[in-house]
Amino acid sequence: MTTTNPENITPDQPPPRERRNFLAEGAAIVIGGIVGLFPVAVGLGVIFDPLFRPKKKGPGGKVIGGGFVRIASLDSLPENGQPQQFPVIADRLDAWNYFPDERVGSVFLRRVGENEVQAFNSVCPHLGCLVSYARGKNYFHCPCHNSAFQVDGEKIDNPDKPNPSPRALDSLEVDEEKLTQTGEIWVKFQNFYTGKKEKVAK
Repeated sequence: MTTTNPENITPDQPPPRERRNFLAEGAAIVIGGIVGLFPVAVGLGVIFDPLFRPKKKGPGGKVIGGGFVRIASLDSLPENGQPQQFPVIADRLDAWNYFPDERVGSVFLRRVGENEVQAFNSVCPHLGCLVSYARGKNYFHCPCHNSAFQVDGEKIDNPDKPNPSPRALDSLEVDEEKLTQTGEIWVKFQNFYTGKKEKVAK
């Protein structure tokens, strides 16, 4: 006795997928993809957040991570033009972190007039060591490779002792208006690339 096969399915053929199963699997894939996009979107948001984040401002509306920084008062400098070294204390902001009142470097200040000050970054332009001021000899000296600079920042070229620095000490801009009005020395503190003849800010 033979049985009828209404769907004409041979024993070697798998039964056809039901439409409901196909739709359910498709929906599961779509939902899984949407759910998986959320961690990716959050991760991209964290990575690119510093690019779109507004700059923080410190007391008085000062933009952190740039601009002028108060270093000292004019009264703290001797009138004879002898350089004095001062730390640079400022708010530092990197991509994700904020560090208030942190030492970010040091400068040499030199009084050259009643209301005129010269400022130099204390980093040697040769390879980045810190220069010191030789008081008895009245010049700047780098202990790493014997670079030497006059009190006005210019290189000292000595045939007997070559100066490896590619340029003079890096001068910094002083806010003349504040210096005249308040007697306070505000300096635009910057670091520059070492080993280059040109003065290029980082």
